[in-house]
Amino acid sequence: MAATPPQVTAEGIEEWECVEASVDTLFDLPVVAVEGYTLVYEDAALREQLRRATGEDVTRFFFATQLAFEPALSPRVEALLHRTVASAAQGAFADRLEDRGLTDIQRAGRRKITLGDHRRASAVAFTADYEVEGATLPIEGLIAVWRDDGFTIAGGAHPVGDGGLGVEIEAERYEDELVELIGGVA
Repeated sequence: MAATPPQVTAEGIEEWECVEASVDTLFDLPVVAVEGYTLVYEDAALREQLRRATGEDVTRFFFATQLAFEPALSPRVEALLHRTVASAAQGAFADRLEDRGLTDIQRAGRRKITLGDHRRASAVAFTADYEVEGATLPIEGLIAVWRDDGFTIAGGAHPVGDGGLGVEIEAERYEDELVELIGGVA
């Protein structure tokens, strides 16, 4: 079993900084092992603006993970596991938001995202807050899971307001770019 890196082909990814590339064994049971190859990107320019305003490292981020199963799963078994994998991924995403210092993390509905090959994936939206001294930055995120010769997971989060800090936040552009990045993962 060897997880391969997810292919991030979305236009504009070159403007992001890859801050993590990792391969982790997610499950290792007697009957199956699951390995995930994850790439995490951050908007370095926004991180610097927010650091100057808050003194903290907060920014928008995007990630993509490719899962590999050993032994390989049949398409039928993949279909049966889709909800389980999606639920586990959503829980892990909420944990990652918490690890990044976000609070009041809530699921906020579903939406469809068009993938690069014109298929559609269901994405789950999240809301959260980032508390800084004297201000609260509202945050929104998305995570999508789809099957394409295995499972691919992609998502991210971004501020939707500046909490009165005077930092220019372009929430609509950030959301559009996140959706485009997710759709550009193969």
